[in-house]
Amino acid sequence: MESISDKLELKVVGTRPIRPDGVDKVTGRANFGADMKMPRMLYGRVKRSPHPHARILKINAEKALGLPGVHAVVTSADFPEISSEEAFVGEGPMNFRDLVAQRDGARQGAV
Repeated sequence: MESISDKLELKVVGTRPIRPDGVDKVTGRANFGADMKMPRMLYGRVKRSPHPHARILKINAEKALGLPGVHAVVTSADFPEISSEEAFVGEGPMNFRDLVAQRDGARQGAV
C-alpha cells in the first residue's frame, strides 16, 4: 500500500535555501532594529516587581516622572479596555478579555 508521503514531492524540505543576507548576519555587518540610533531617540525600560505573584495594589509614578531624562511612565491604566475576542491559545479557545480580567481583577478592585 502506498502512503501519502510517497505520492508527495517535497520541494523545500531537505534543500539548502539561498540566504542572500546570511554572510552579513554571520559576519556582524547586518543591521537589525536594535542597532538603529536616531536623533532624539527615546529608550524604554521595564520595571518589574521584586515579589513574584504579588498583587499590585497601586503604582505611584510621581517619583519616576521627577527623574531627569524620564519622559513618560506607562501603566496598565494607560491602555484601552480589551474587547471580547477568542483565539486558540495553548490547548483550546481563550478569550483575551477574560485573561486580562483574571490578571487585573484584584488590582482593579483594590485601587
